[in-house]
Amino acid sequence: MRDDFDLYEYKNQLREQELTGDLAYQKVVEFLRDKIYPKLSDRELDRFIINMCEHMDVEPPSYRTMDVNEEYTTSIDKQTIKIDDLSFDLLGDKPMFGFSFPNPNDSSTQVFNQKDLERWKDGIMDKYNNVDVSFKDGDIEVMDKQFQKDKDDYIQGKGRALKKMGTNV
Repeated sequence: MRDDFDLYEYKNQLREQELTGDLAYQKVVEFLRDKIYPKLSDRELDRFIINMCEHMDVEPPSYRTMDVNEEYTTSIDKQTIKIDDLSFDLLGDKPMFGFSFPNPNDSSTQVFNQKDLERWKDGIMDKYNNVDVSFKDGDIEVMDKQFQKDKDDYIQGKGRALKKMGTNV
């Protein structure tokens, strides 16, 4: 990352190239993903996204707005971490019937030990990469737009199938 990077200068360069809005957007996002994001810690990435959202006068994603000065904790009701960093020890006391982890097909996987957790993580990471996982009040949520879209699409598909079968949904 160049220390002397000037966003306004970059913006002017883009304007001189007579780019479309979509192409300019793609170039800026590509630059951010390649040059900026990899160098930021999770906390700093949260700060960056919150600041960008404020600059554009939009609401940042709720999972990014937890106190960005707060360190990761081992309390299950306050934690958001990358799925790769998730371990069974971080989950705290195991409920009698295990932890319920969401799947993109609107089902859940019961996790009783580290092996179960690794199996679930592998399935999610194969399709969605190293996404954020949030814990709130004992609920475990995958914080990824594509995961949520896939889950919503599956739920809508189930509803259509039930309607075709004559079930009132």
